[in-house]
Amino acid sequence: MLAVEFLNAHHGDCVVLTWAGDRHAILVDGGPSKVYDQALRPRLAALPRSASVEIVCVTHVDDDHVAGVIRLLNELNRSRRDGEAPLVRIERLWFNSVDDVAEAVAPGVSSAPWLATERGQPSGTVGASYRQGREVHRLRSALQLTGNAPFDRVVRQGDSVQLPGDVHVDVIAPDQPALTALAKKWRAAEQAKNPAVIAAAIEDRSAPNLSSICLLVTYGERTVLLTGDARGDHVLSGLASGGFLGDGPLLADVLKLPHHGSAKNVSPEFFRRIHASHYVISTDGRKHPHPDPRTLTWLVESRSPTDYYTIHFTNPVAAVTGHLEELRKGRSFETNLLQGRTVVIKLGAPAE
Repeated sequence: MLAVEFLNAHHGDCVVLTWAGDRHAILVDGGPSKVYDQALRPRLAALPRSASVEIVCVTHVDDDHVAGVIRLLNELNRSRRDGEAPLVRIERLWFNSVDDVAEAVAPGVSSAPWLATERGQPSGTVGASYRQGREVHRLRSALQLTGNAPFDRVVRQGDSVQLPGDVHVDVIAPDQPALTALAKKWRAAEQAKNPAVIAAAIEDRSAPNLSSICLLVTYGERTVLLTGDARGDHVLSGLASGGFLGDGPLLADVLKLPHHGSAKNVSPEFFRRIHASHYVISTDGRKHPHPDPRTLTWLVESRSPTDYYTIHFTNPVAAVTGHLEELRKGRSFETNLLQGRTVVIKLGAPAE
């Protein structure tokens, strides 16, 4: 059985997948900092001592995805330094740091983006997120988890890995053009030799979001699509490139909606091309106005009124509750509105 757990990450993402009696796990993002003590650390501590976290994946640099992972890596680094048993054993860490992307695509400019942050620019959450990205880069090296193993420096569309216990992971995004766009931004900033220009490049969230890692996890014939903050057309392009899209829609067991249900990341076409038994929206609707009611409308209108599926929320969002009730009229789907608890979806292999 594959268990897919969406922890209460408030306005962020934190997903834990476990199988083979919790002996193997994948962690995708860690939510904002407070999620580590509230939910992520207790879940990891409950794994068997012999368990392996086969992959820790930070989809992209944003506080609501990366901060909890930094807490985990810092704890592991302290345990290593003090000669103590680690909380968990991590086999590989996937994270496309700006340094890695820039060096892979435009060698020689990897230090440029950090010039502004080292001089105190930019301020606010965006600058903090980039400093967090560099902290992951540092801790990854300290823990000897460098290199995005088994890939060549960066994680990109077309990469895949087979894990123990019949679990396969395909990287759906980012594609090479998205990585190149990110590297070009840093190259232009470096050529300007101006901290203000570099700060402006860092403040522009478009290229980093376009380079968000998207994973398709397969367990037997069961599929889980974890989209980070990727844009929907890039997800579709990656699925098509990998041969996962045919004439009809992809039938996934679980789809985590991109960017917490933002309408800027999806479209009616996205939902027509991907159908799921379980749609999951990780948000609390407090810091950002997610999900967008249009996203829910596009999702529901992409399905037949008789289709049965479930839309899960890690937290109820009052702003869309009435809209959901209107959408349910004459339709067969269910909603699962949790109050700050873990969304758990268990998928049995065909033989189970």
